[in-house]
Amino acid sequence: MSYERDVLLKMTDEELLNRCKTDHYIATGNGGQKRNKTSSAVRLTLKDTSISATASEDRQQSVNKKRALRKLRLAIAMEMRQEAQQWQGQLDMNPKNAQYPLFIAALTDNLFDKNWQVSEVAKSMDLSTGKLIKIIAKDDTLWQFVNKERQKNDYKPLKK
Repeated sequence: MSYERDVLLKMTDEELLNRCKTDHYIATGNGGQKRNKTSSAVRLTLKDTSISATASEDRQQSVNKKRALRKLRLAIAMEMRQEAQQWQGQLDMNPKNAQYPLFIAALTDNLFDKNWQVSEVAKSMDLSTGKLIKIIAKDDTLWQFVNKERQKNDYKPLKK
């Protein structure tokens, strides 16, 4: 099964869930009897891919499912590549914004296209390098992903 990334990112939660394998399991760690004795943790895996996300922070399975969906959208945005295109929307947005995964996808496409050179992508976005680094630094998952990719390409990690 082949997926177009932006189509996946624009799907409703229900549509995206239909394309995922869902696992429920007992979470470990703090949280008391409810967390340690019920299968409240959720793992979502996009079918026919290795892209997955988990959530176990809450004692309620429904809350963890929503969190796992948000994390899955970000994983799709970071791991599935398409041809780099200029982002036309808002640059400084909250991760809960529905457009956020599309922004992350466009940003990582451009970073990949420019061989993870943040300064080159900043120029193409008409931003200073420092401003783009601040945008990346706001999201720990994105920050870690970009630095991991930079290190694979023999670049120094970004500094906050």
